[in-house]
Amino acid sequence: MGKYLIPNYLGKFKCKCGECRNSCCEGWTVTMSLNEYFKINNLDCDIEFRDKLDRGIYKCIDSTSDRYAYIKKNYFGDCVFHGSDGLCELHKTFGSDNIPRVCDMYPRSYKEEPYFKKSCSNSCEGVLELLINDIEKLEFVEYTDNNELEMRCISLIQEDKPMKEKFIEIGKLFGVNNSSDHDFKKLLVLINDYMLLYKDHHTVEEFIDNIIKINNDTSIEENFNNFKKHLYEVIPDYDKYISKIMANHILFTDFPYERQGYNVSFYSLCGVYAFVNYMVIFIMRDKNTLTDLVDALSKIFRLIEHSKFPLMIGNYIKSKLSLNEVHNLAKF
Repeated sequence: MGKYLIPNYLGKFKCKCGECRNSCCEGWTVTMSLNEYFKINNLDCDIEFRDKLDRGIYKCIDSTSDRYAYIKKNYFGDCVFHGSDGLCELHKTFGSDNIPRVCDMYPRSYKEEPYFKKSCSNSCEGVLELLINDIEKLEFVEYTDNNELEMRCISLIQEDKPMKEKFIEIGKLFGVNNSSDHDFKKLLVLINDYMLLYKDHHTVEEFIDNIIKINNDTSIEENFNNFKKHLYEVIPDYDKYISKIMANHILFTDFPYERQGYNVSFYSLCGVYAFVNYMVIFIMRDKNTLTDLVDALSKIFRLIEHSKFPLMIGNYIKSKLSLNEVHNLAKF
């Protein structure tokens, strides 16, 4: 066994259970292995719960031993075992040993390749609240020496300096030694156009619909500047918060991607940062609290951290901007 890279917030994390506003029981399709399927279906339960098991779990098409069955969602997109009290009926009745592993693990991630590390996803509001409220800076209580580039990026993005300067320093780690300016209005259109690709994605479609309507009435640049001013008025420490959240994004994903042959890591990091900020600035235009910010970020990162989004936006940005221009996305 190798030595794990462990962030300082991990030991503090606790599931909010029924108090969660953006429950992981909502929206996602939960799958289970063959062994989990038979274990759950063989639970000793009454007739009423047996009927719920029989009606709530279906075998996957083209099933495998690792992805054998899935839990049905109700009309509103919730897991059928998500109780009215916000708790999982399987967990509440039979304990954590009798729920799918994906439910037991979320939002945690334990990885062994390319090195051992533990982290949690920004898609969980509890994690975001920890990052915002309970830790001054994302640091590590245990670490390995096999991830120097990742650790350096995490350190740089949390430095107390303007984000553009931080991205210029990170860019140097990826061989970007020169920088040139790019028309900011064109960058706004670039990110807005990419956002439109996800207008039917269930986690962000309502946000994007509203952004489209707003930008149909007035210019994107005018809206962005006005809404950004509002964001910093109501959340003056936003830069500090987003720096920690982006550091955790680096930790949670397989960043840097170069070891997998993708060669888009710096583009991806700049693109994710710009996309998150663009969405947050528009979403927060009529909102005022940290709770509003956490709710927005958790839904945005459901899209980003549970799909190939980082690689996809990296390739998109790479097709539009040169390496010595991409740092301009830090202006978001």
